[in-house]
Amino acid sequence: LPLVTVHYRSVSLVALLTNLLTLWVVSVAFVLGLFAVFFGTILPAAGGFIAWWAVWPAKWVVGVTTWISHWPFASLSLLSGYLIFWFVTAYGIFLLWLFSNGRVRPWIPGATLLLTLCVALLVQAYPFRTGKLTVTVLDVGQGSSTLLYSKGHAVLVDCGGSKDNAGDTAADLLQSLGLSQLDALILTHYDSDHTNGVSELMERLQVSQVFLPDVAIGSESRAQILALCNKHSCNVDLLYREDFSLRFGEATANIYIPMGNASSNLAGLSVLCSAGDFDLLITGDMDAATERRLIKYKALPDIELLVVGHHGSKNACSAELLACVQPEMAVISVGYNTYGHPAAQTLARLVSANCAIYRTDLMGTLTFRVD
Repeated sequence: LPLVTVHYRSVSLVALLTNLLTLWVVSVAFVLGLFAVFFGTILPAAGGFIAWWAVWPAKWVVGVTTWISHWPFASLSLLSGYLIFWFVTAYGIFLLWLFSNGRVRPWIPGATLLLTLCVALLVQAYPFRTGKLTVTVLDVGQGSSTLLYSKGHAVLVDCGGSKDNAGDTAADLLQSLGLSQLDALILTHYDSDHTNGVSELMERLQVSQVFLPDVAIGSESRAQILALCNKHSCNVDLLYREDFSLRFGEATANIYIPMGNASSNLAGLSVLCSAGDFDLLITGDMDAATERRLIKYKALPDIELLVVGHHGSKNACSAELLACVQPEMAVISVGYNTYGHPAAQTLARLVSANCAIYRTDLMGTLTFRVD
């Protein structure tokens, strides 16, 4: 358990139940599979008949694990220091009981583990549950995934990156908050560093609505995303001519249509999320020319938080955009890369604009709460 936990940075709370429901079925599937192979070499028809029966226990295993993985708190991500503390404490309690030579009844450490887990979950969820809006820029390496949470409702903007799997990272955080459903998934464009975690996300959470740019028609990446939405029965909105305003909890996400018409990066959606006097802008992978069109055609307010475009590329986050929206804070979602992100020019522009700069590659997952 400690090795698995350190490697995956998560703890499964449903592993024991899942094993009880599936281990014996796995044995049946393997035995039938071996018989199918053995008889199939002699009598192919007999082997095929046995293999048909072997399929059903295999389907049971896949079905049960998929079903249980959707439960709230099925897996706890150790992104939170509170849960890391609980895990270490849990092992300390277990070891103390183990070496007590039976002098302590088992229900006492069991109840203590459960109580400390509940406290850790409550403390972790407190910033999310109490504010008008909580913005979490997930550490997904070279990629982007931003969670917007307000009063029990969650919206994810992009889901891709080079570190671990962005879909699992987002699902771990949401499930540790007791959620099994995502109100909306907004994909700014179809590049893999913004979308390669969508499959795992949809396997673990019910995604009610998906917003996509109606561009790159005929591309393989767009076809794959639409196929996933169809497989998981997600409502899809393809945006090209009209913006969309999405209300969730006490926040509103204004989804702007593509401002560019050249590459996938430029023909992407952008998002302005507002809660009270707080405004957040996400520009995807826009370049400076596309940002100028965004400024020209959309009434952008002064904002408090900017998710810096294109991972801090020198061609994004222009001086014109910074002068228009005047952000107080800027977050760069970035990981190891060979592109030079974030560029020195971009960092210099942010410093000149008096922005407080936050980076996922240096600070990990970042959470901002709007009271």
